[in-house]
Amino acid sequence: MKEIWKDPNYIIDRKWYKGTGASSDPYCKEFTSPFKEEIKALDEFECKNPYCLNGRLLSVHHIDYDKMNCSWLNLISVCRSCNSRANGHRKYWKRLYKRIRRYGFPKRCMFEFGA
Repeated sequence: MKEIWKDPNYIIDRKWYKGTGASSDPYCKEFTSPFKEEIKALDEFECKNPYCLNGRLLSVHHIDYDKMNCSWLNLISVCRSCNSRANGHRKYWKRLYKRIRRYGFPKRCMFEFGA
């Protein structure tokens, strides 16, 4: 049986330990609550993931996973569930969210989009 506590991504006290490195990186100084509310307003206070199953409790996601890049083109509103899901298969989510932010994502052709 694998000893999960030896896994470098094992969570203890809600902190990621060695392996991801992302949680210890600082955010840009502009990344404040009022700024995040502006991004959510830009996205009409809805999760922009077209495959979302939840849609509640919005958070602001950094598309390129760089916390210091707070350009509005790099930020997108997604629910917490979708934000967590975006930690796996990062290349896919980065490409999809980048296209959504730049070109929009009409719900009617979500299966034709080809992310």
